[in-house]
Amino acid sequence: MNTIAKEATSKEAAIELAKTHISEFKQIALDIIHENGYYYDVNIKIGNFSFPTKIYGDITLPSGYYDALRIEIGEAKGQNWWCVMFPPLCFVDVSSGIVPNESKEIMKQDLSDEEFTLVSNKEDATISFKFKLIEFFQNAKLMTAKN
Repeated sequence: MNTIAKEATSKEAAIELAKTHISEFKQIALDIIHENGYYYDVNIKIGNFSFPTKIYGDITLPSGYYDALRIEIGEAKGQNWWCVMFPPLCFVDVSSGIVPNESKEIMKQDLSDEEFTLVSNKEDATISFKFKLIEFFQNAKLMTAKN
């Protein structure tokens, strides 16, 4: 996956690369399953799927729907591991979870400054919550409760 995704220069290119390698992905999955003494079926899909929040070192991707290649093994009810194909955020050593600088640079190019700040876990990044109704009352100089 890391090797294939490195060739992609856009999300669309990554999806096309994944489509052209589907049979290889399936064979690799089947080989590894068989090498470990199991005989599960493998189903591969490319689409828009729901994902949980995922933290990659200093990058946090929020939960939501993402375009992805999904490999379902057996009944697909077990623990799942996933990676981002573009920019490439797949790890050989999943325990380290460090995002390569090249991937961060691609993210900076493809995301607005605000979007990149939201996904990068920088200590100086702050989130401020605002309530439009309270702002309206304050701007209209109407009385609001004070703590």
